[in-house]
Parts: sequence; C-alpha cells; structure tokens
Amino acid sequence: MKTDKSKVLYDQLDGLTDVKVQIELQSGAKICGVFTGFDHGARHFVERWDFHEVDPLQPTPSVLSLAQSEGITLKHEDLYSVFFI
Repeated sequence: MKTDKSKVLYDQLDGLTDVKVQIELQSGAKICGVFTGFDHGARHFVERWDFHEVDPLQPTPSVLSLAQSEGITLKHEDLYSVFFI
C-alpha cells in the first residue's frame, strides 16, 4: 500500500506547536515558516496546507498571532521536501 506522505507529515506535526520548517517546493523554491492549518481532501489525507512565512533567524511567532490573511495556501502535491528547523 502506498504511504500518503501528507498523513506522515500531519502525524509528525500533530502534538507540536509553532514548529518552524523549511519547505522546498517542486519548482525548486525554498521558503521558511510555520504550518497554521490544513484542509482534508479526497486524494490526500491533507490536500492543502495553510502556511505563514517567517524569518528563519528570528524566534518563531505564535501561530495565534499570525493573521490568516497573511498566509499562503500550498497544495500538498507542490511540496517536494520539508525540513524541521
């Protein structure tokens, strides 16, 4: 059975709060930030991730302090790799 990588990532994030990650997208772009939410889907356990970019050298802000309008939505299939920092 093929492992749903979105479920694996969700399980790693579950129980952790304000975890800063570096994401490499399929396009090769790299961004640093925190996951603030997600939407379940039919194709993947998590279809879309809500994400806020943050400065990797600054302390991680509380997810509750981040305004939803400032975030971006990433499709799970656009993620190439995720590194916890």
